[in-house]
Amino acid sequence: MKKLILIAALPLLFSACKQPEPPASVTETPSVESASQPGVRADLPKGIVLNVPYTLVSDEWIEEEGARKRKTVIEFEQSDAGAIGQQVTDSMVAARYRLTGSSETRGGTRFNFRGDPGLRVSILVRPRGAVGLQNSKSTGNIEVAYTEPSGTEAEVGQDSN
Repeated sequence: MKKLILIAALPLLFSACKQPEPPASVTETPSVESASQPGVRADLPKGIVLNVPYTLVSDEWIEEEGARKRKTVIEFEQSDAGAIGQQVTDSMVAARYRLTGSSETRGGTRFNFRGDPGLRVSILVRPRGAVGLQNSKSTGNIEVAYTEPSGTEAEVGQDSN
């Protein structure tokens, strides 16, 4: 009987020993085709997981001297901004980003995260009344701003040996 319990517990032990993944790169852009088709769930920036219907409103990359920036705007449905803020924070922490602070601004809550190497992420979650929305079913929006140092795209999210 003890051997049977030990054999049954081995997969659980092995899964508990699995090493967590490093923060994923934000350099992959979602396909424009999937973002523009109604009913298709577009790719969210790395680290963000939403369990409610959403629409990717805009997604743009900006090249600046010494940095590459990505700004994404997402409208969400069927949830309040507080719950979405918690969901986004939990998913970013699970993706191995460090929450460095939060503040109330522009009618919503801003969450600041750090990733390696030198990756900064700022996420502003606002309810319907604090921002104009494109979709009448949307209950709020999320503005995501990623900043990564130039030249680190290939290194972000990769293990070093």
